[in-house]
Amino acid sequence: MDALADEYAASCARARRRACAPLLAFLRAPGVQLHCDLSRCASPLADDGIARCAAVLARDASLRSLDVSHNAVGALGARELGRVLITQGLLHTLTIADNRLDCEALGELARALLRAATDAGASALTALDLSFNHIEAEGAASLAAALRARPRGGLRTLVLSGNRIGPVGAEALASALRADVSLQTLRLRACHIGDTGAAGLGAALLVNRALAELDLGANGISAAGLEALLGLRPASASASGLGLGSGEGSGLGPGFGPGLGLGPASAASRSEASNEEDDGLPTPGLLPPPGQGLALDRLFLRANVLLDSGLRT
Repeated sequence: MDALADEYAASCARARRRACAPLLAFLRAPGVQLHCDLSRCASPLADDGIARCAAVLARDASLRSLDVSHNAVGALGARELGRVLITQGLLHTLTIADNRLDCEALGELARALLRAATDAGASALTALDLSFNHIEAEGAASLAAALRARPRGGLRTLVLSGNRIGPVGAEALASALRADVSLQTLRLRACHIGDTGAAGLGAALLVNRALAELDLGANGISAAGLEALLGLRPASASASGLGLGSGEGSGLGPGFGPGLGLGPASAASRSEASNEEDDGLPTPGLLPPPGQGLALDRLFLRANVLLDSGLRT
């Protein structure tokens, strides 16, 4: 009976090898790029689980994208993801949305980005999504310092929506924008930056020519904050002459792209912060200062308090 059981087990092992052979050959083929989705695990992955996963995934040189959203990753998990996957230059896209990342975790990720950029000249990571965590100004400052230290570090997209980075965090990111020439998309929806944060970003945008998309929806930005953000002057002397439409959205005219969403004021919410489909209409009422203008193609401002600040069509 034992011999029969052994033969059955050996037969099953041979069958598994035959069944897996095509998949293994595919994975080992040159040019294969894998996306691994570990989001929304039935039993949420905490730091120890993420550490084990990172160690296993690091063996596969074809891994390019990892999504561990909606789990329980904290500082230790962030350190392992950074040490094993970012520093080694494996990942191009990393999504850690809706976890337990705090300022300590951001410090770990920032150090990994800095090490990767130092070792390779530019980090392989081009997109980092850290939305809906517990990141505050200190964490944003850590990330900004890494970007500022390696202005050609490789990161193209950074998403921090749904974190309370506030105006201090926004100013830290603005300092990175003044130096960083690689970042092209920055999403800070529902980050509590207010007019002060908008003004800091506006000053940086007059220098930065690389950023193409900026999302500042649901941040409590008023008409004064909008003017500071864009470095604009009104076409007429009164604020009520600014041509900003109400309703579903409106946008800046030629040279600023079609993406300025200016919906009705409302409280910041998860749905507002995650909605990326804000298309606007051309509005000729705002003009850039002579000889100036932003390089942005898309700017999102939906769900701010613009319409309660005297901006009317």
